[in-house]
Amino acid sequence: MSTIQPRSGHSAAGYDLLAMKKRQSSRNLVVMSWTLPLLIFVIATFLREATFSPALILLGLTIAAYFGLLFSTLSDQPEEIFELDKVFLVIFGYYTVLPFAAYTIHPEISIGAVMSLDMIEYNLPALVCIALALAGIIIGMRLPFGRKVADRIPSFAPIWNRNEGVQLSVMIICFGLALYLYLIYEIGVEVYLNASYVETYQLAIGKGYLGIGVVFIQIGILLLYTALTDEENPYPWLPLLAMVLFTATTFRLGRRSIVLETVLGLLAIKHFHAGRIRRGWMLVVTFLFMVGMVVIGQARSSMNQGLTGMVEYIQYDFSTDDLWNFFNEGAAVPFSVDEVTKMIPQHMSYQWGKTYIQTFEMLVPRAIYPDRPLSQSEWFAQEVAPDVAAQGGGFSFSHIAEGYVNFGYIGVFMVCFGIGFFINCMVQYRRLHPRSKSVVFLYGIVSTSLIAMNRGDSAMVLKTLMLCTWLPALLAVLWLGRNEFRSNRALIGRPQQDPVRHSG
Repeated sequence: MSTIQPRSGHSAAGYDLLAMKKRQSSRNLVVMSWTLPLLIFVIATFLREATFSPALILLGLTIAAYFGLLFSTLSDQPEEIFELDKVFLVIFGYYTVLPFAAYTIHPEISIGAVMSLDMIEYNLPALVCIALALAGIIIGMRLPFGRKVADRIPSFAPIWNRNEGVQLSVMIICFGLALYLYLIYEIGVEVYLNASYVETYQLAIGKGYLGIGVVFIQIGILLLYTALTDEENPYPWLPLLAMVLFTATTFRLGRRSIVLETVLGLLAIKHFHAGRIRRGWMLVVTFLFMVGMVVIGQARSSMNQGLTGMVEYIQYDFSTDDLWNFFNEGAAVPFSVDEVTKMIPQHMSYQWGKTYIQTFEMLVPRAIYPDRPLSQSEWFAQEVAPDVAAQGGGFSFSHIAEGYVNFGYIGVFMVCFGIGFFINCMVQYRRLHPRSKSVVFLYGIVSTSLIAMNRGDSAMVLKTLMLCTWLPALLAVLWLGRNEFRSNRALIGRPQQDPVRHSG
């Protein structure tokens, strides 16, 4: 039996010692990633002379656990920085852990006008929900039989005809653009462009089937990039030009999430299909993009003054203190969890799955079914800010809050466990088919959904993600691979070899 020989000049004992030191170093870093955030939290709490209540102790332990688990996840295949489990955990932390940590370290800042000392120190049920959500996600992500489930998912054609991919993506982009332009036409171009951010949502009420055109543009851009890119040409000009135009137009209308989602999808496809992205470069891009998102978020308060008003706001009114507003968006999830745990069961009974059943009723257009149930995000806006809801505005909800509304603490754990296990299966499926264009494209599509999987509700998952994003993407893959679709179950789950790419 052959053995691996150490390189010349190095003994086997030397290699064993080196491996032992690496393992010890890794263990030390894991311990540090758990203890350092907890120590910072304790010091910050002590400096602001807060009482160490059970809720605050649980919060500190949850923050420490999150950073420890995040580091452990990032350490698994560290070169794969765009694996779904890694990206999801970062986003999850932004929406559940970082707002609390930021408030503790910088208590003078009013994060999103919703964070308060009362919420952090005394609402123990809300913090129990967040701890259970973290536990459910981690357990779901790490179940070993996620690989077995991935083995049973049919494989898709690993290669496409380049011309067909380009043609289909252009058709999808044009279809989405036509829907969105017709929405603006229905509202009125001048009215729409001179409306405030909240007013744009109010004007689009009842026309969601047209607004979904933005999602089709997103799918088309990702499909176009996947069709044209490879390791020899990682930055094809056509999809990048389409992305620049899409970003400029979307930012002008005050929308940020759809741009961030599309960027996540493009980066995932680039990383797994056209060459890995280096971590140092990614950190710089992430920082610049975060600053840009804050600037656009603040500038959209001047949207009703047109592009000139937004530019003037950035030039004269924006300051570095406004960068703390980076946590505004993230505070939406703690806010929703805080409010529902105060309402239920004290003032409302548990819904026992009713909101999930009503989600299917929401598929019927309001023009046909005027009395259809409200989505959880619509209901939440009416409960906590009826004046904002009356203007067409609203608040983001969360799967954590909806799980609690239906089944209490058990619902929180089960919903988050389901999300974690879904991500687990997707990660394993991609690893089984590392060179498949179809799988990488679908992986990029799911990457665009990670934000909604944190701050959405069941209605958003069914309508926006499953029916308007995942299903069209799946149909596109089936069409492009119709001549090479692999139905032989003997091939299911086997890693594929590098395909011979079509030149045209």
